[in-house]
Amino acid sequence: MAPFSQMLGPPQIPGRFNYPSDHSYLQTLYTHQESFSPPVQTPTCLTGPAGIGKTSLLQALGRLLPPPIELEPAPNHGPVLFTSHWSIEVRQRVNANSLLQQLVLPLEERSARPRNLGALAAKLAHRAGVALFLVDELQFLTQSGTANTLITKLLYELSYVGIPLVYVANYSMCKLLQKRPEQDRQRLLANPIVMLPTQPDSQDWMAYLRAIQKVLGTTLQIDVLQERGTIYYLSAGLKRLVKQLLRRAYELAWHTGRRYVTIADLHDAYNDTPYAISRQQVEAMLSPHSKRSSEYVCPFPLPRVAAQALAQQQEERKRIKILNDIQVSALTTTERDNLPTELTTPRQAKPSRPKRPKLSAQELRKTHEYRLNTGQIPSK
Repeated sequence: MAPFSQMLGPPQIPGRFNYPSDHSYLQTLYTHQESFSPPVQTPTCLTGPAGIGKTSLLQALGRLLPPPIELEPAPNHGPVLFTSHWSIEVRQRVNANSLLQQLVLPLEERSARPRNLGALAAKLAHRAGVALFLVDELQFLTQSGTANTLITKLLYELSYVGIPLVYVANYSMCKLLQKRPEQDRQRLLANPIVMLPTQPDSQDWMAYLRAIQKVLGTTLQIDVLQERGTIYYLSAGLKRLVKQLLRRAYELAWHTGRRYVTIADLHDAYNDTPYAISRQQVEAMLSPHSKRSSEYVCPFPLPRVAAQALAQQQEERKRIKILNDIQVSALTTTERDNLPTELTTPRQAKPSRPKRPKLSAQELRKTHEYRLNTGQIPSK
């Protein structure tokens, strides 16, 4: 619930600041949009590694917030439709107007394109009592050569709507914004919310695994609480990778004629080709102080407790891997072949050296003459 409380903040502050009284609301309700100037909001950046569940968190928040409702703001006044929040995905929309017209214009009026759509959005948001603006899928804009400038401009224009703005950004996008001048960094990155993988022994991780067990039932023949550490180290604690791993494990089990999954199937799925890219991400995130892990390092300084917990997880993973490699290397070839899949470490085959052709008697004689230092290389 911590990210929810950070995004929403104290619930009474936005309302009291934007709507101090019924009279002031009615007064601004009939103010022309060109004369209406709401305070600019400092955006909140929701970030975390890919697959951590940022989009799912926004979707859950949308389900918790109240649905639209019609209310009468004053006696003898007609009803007004109030909306708790706006939510939109950027995807291929590259400017604020194309985003805002999806929210403020009816379908038949979207071709008209008012002159100042930002001012209209600000006025309608105030009229509808919108308390939160959620923006997702900004990473589509990072594919452009001018992504840095494009994202900055878009976030500024959306913040001028005057309602609290929460935008989702992965680590790479945050690192792009950190290259902006200081005034941009202070405004766009001043209030980050960082989502980190939960620890394998945490209550949140165990509750998540119990929920998976409840949904899958008898088709999941795994003691998820006992194997919580194993599942964590096969997915780096990322919910998206857990689902991908389970899906592939079911496919492998299905091909063998079974209709249930065991822990061995999870290890087989982990080492399977379709999971290769995800496996590289897992190994990089769990490998401390390596070149591979630099891509997944949080761009913001973490609190000391969170940083220590993350370091401990990485060191524990490294310790387990070293012990496993030592034990496996001490076995004979026959013993190693009989090990379960989860105890073996995939090894890359070393390239074999090409065999040298045997020298003939004449070549050996010439080589011997050369070694006697006759001063000349033996003639062919």
